[in-house]
Amino acid sequence: LTLLARVAGRRSRRPKRPMEQREEGERLARDIQSRLEAHAQASTREWFQTQGLGRWRGCEQACIRARTLEAEREGRPCDASAAAWWGEVRYHASLELMRSEFADDKLSGMTMFQELVLPDPSVSARLFGDEDDDEDDEDESSSPRPAGSSMSIADDDADAHHAKPSGEFLADALALFDDPFARGVHDWSTSDALAFKVLGPYVAAHPRRRRTARHVLAWATRASERGSPPVNPYRRRAGVVAFLNYVDGDDARAGGLDSSDGGLPSPWSGRRGAIAGMGGDGLFGDGFVAELAKACGDVLAAMDSETPGDSSADREGARRRGVPRWPSRGGVDGAHPGAEGAVASDDEVPVDDPTLSPMAAEAWAVDGAWAVLGLCARESARVDRARIAAERGWGNRRFQPSVDSGEEETRGGGANKRARTEA
Repeated sequence: LTLLARVAGRRSRRPKRPMEQREEGERLARDIQSRLEAHAQASTREWFQTQGLGRWRGCEQACIRARTLEAEREGRPCDASAAAWWGEVRYHASLELMRSEFADDKLSGMTMFQELVLPDPSVSARLFGDEDDDEDDEDESSSPRPAGSSMSIADDDADAHHAKPSGEFLADALALFDDPFARGVHDWSTSDALAFKVLGPYVAAHPRRRRTARHVLAWATRASERGSPPVNPYRRRAGVVAFLNYVDGDDARAGGLDSSDGGLPSPWSGRRGAIAGMGGDGLFGDGFVAELAKACGDVLAAMDSETPGDSSADREGARRRGVPRWPSRGGVDGAHPGAEGAVASDDEVPVDDPTLSPMAAEAWAVDGAWAVLGLCARESARVDRARIAAERGWGNRRFQPSVDSGEEETRGGGANKRARTEA
């Protein structure tokens, strides 16, 4: 009865002030954390920490998702008029969880963001800013940057100001990669989870997605300042890997949903985009794939220049000798929490291999850039093939056959025969 009274009292409260919404979000985050701690397993915690994947309570992904949605459901007000207020509470709770020192909590915050916050129209102003605060980015999307132009914010303050998206969420999310303490991002697992669950879906859902995509790419490729520590390599990896699920612009590869993550689209189910099954230039505007490819090159160049005593030849040799093309799928049943984009390769090497530890972070940044660059090349080739096929199809239509019942084609037979052969 005491528990029921406490829950009923919590549901009846509807504070209106922003500070109270933030405090209620922190309370919801603490509730989720206590549930995760109660379900943590020592063996799971030891496995993850042995792999060098940060600090864990010891929960697997299915448990994290279940406890997160359970706490949200039980704390949700019954009054429908409080929906907007509760949306703000969930927004603050998700950020609070993502700032936790525990990877379990971070994944909980990412799950809440992806499944409950991002689709909620009541928090669109926080996520994307005022719809009328500036014009859309149609002009930007139709004009790709020159091949020799820099994507770095530091190199062009005016362009960076123009490209900076509205909304307060993105800055808070990106700041996680610059936090040197345990709350920050210091392993590939957390980096990839943020890329696939937060950054990628956020940019794809943004009303000004081309401008936002450019901002993320500039953030990832920004040069380290002289006299300051190098940019976090996982920041560089996440900045390009966030678009891995949005490179393929082929509608034909769009398909159902992957139920392994609560019915959400899986980043590796055909590598399709989240909007109408289409990514690439079709989603972000003409020339985006070329810009993404250039950003990958900028990441490779930055990592080459920021790693003392490590030439590009040495790095490529190390990559060929054992750095995995994609991280190994670890964990129970081969599914590592938050690592939907992790696919084992034939030449994979455990991330806790002591021979890789001095350059583990840099290796993951390089690996992510090469992987996305390969997808950009594949998408460019697909677009070229489609263009050529369309041009040849147009030429064939100049000789449309005239077919009588039971008779041979009288016109264009040779052209149609060639078309069938090419097909």
